[in-house]
Amino acid sequence: MQLEELYDYKNTLMKDLLTSESIINLLDENIPIESSSKLAYNLVFPFEYVPDTIEQGNTYICFDVDIQQTIDKTFLLSALYIWVFTHKSKLRLVPTGGVRTDKLCCEIAKVIN
Repeated sequence: MQLEELYDYKNTLMKDLLTSESIINLLDENIPIESSSKLAYNLVFPFEYVPDTIEQGNTYICFDVDIQQTIDKTFLLSALYIWVFTHKSKLRLVPTGGVRTDKLCCEIAKVIN
């Protein structure tokens, strides 16, 4: 795996996350799928991100790819990290019940698997 492949993979993952209607609805139910690209670098980040002081509760997805090991200078062993977090006011899914971050993790797993 070349380093450029990691770059491409992160861009592909961003696209896949932002074209999933269920993920977009869990991030912000007021954003139509056609406008989901606005969520990139606002609620979905291709790096570890900690928001500044917040004025309203949001839900975030952050992800990164890390090279764990190189084998024979030919292959790279990589790991994908995904962080999902939300403000406590958004944790409970209404009216269906459940926890927003749990449901979001399920939907992300569907996209990447």
